Amino acid sequence: MMWVLKKKKDEKGDLIKHKARAVVCGNQQKRKALASGSKHTLETFAPAARSATFKVLCAVGCTANLRVRQFDVKAAYLQGKFEEDDGKVFVRPPPDERFFDDRGIPIVWKLLKPLHGEADAGRIWHRTAKKQLVETQ
Repeated sequence: MMWVLKKKKDEKGDLIKHKARAVVCGNQQKRKALASGSKHTLETFAPAARSATFKVLCAVGCTANLRVRQFDVKAAYLQGKFEEDDGKVFVRPPPDERFFDDRGIPIVWKLLKPLHGEADAGRIWHRTAKKQLVETQ
C-alpha cells in the first residue's frame, strides 16, 4: 500500500488544494481458500462498454426523444462493498506508517472497502452499482 499525492491547481496555475489517495499494489495480491474450503480464484474481470455500445445508446435516446446524460461517480471504488464470497483482504501499511504490536510484529490492515489498485476492485464496484440500479427500478 502507498499514498498517491497530488496538487490540484486552477486554470491560472495557482495551488487550490492537496489531495491524497491510498492505493494498493494489486500485482502483489494473493488470496487464500475461504473458510468453507472452496478455492477462491482472484477474479479481476469488470465489464466495460465499447464505443459502439455507447453510440447505439445515444442513437436510441435521440430517436426516442430522450435526454441522454452522463455522470461520474466520485471515489467509485470506495463505493463498492465486499461480500462473503470475496474473501478478506489484508494490506501492509505504507512504509512510513508501520505499526507494531507489543511483541514487535508488524500490524496489517483489513480492508473494509476496495481501494484503487486492488485486483478485483472494478468487479466489486460494478456488482455494487448493478445492485443499486436494479433496486431503483
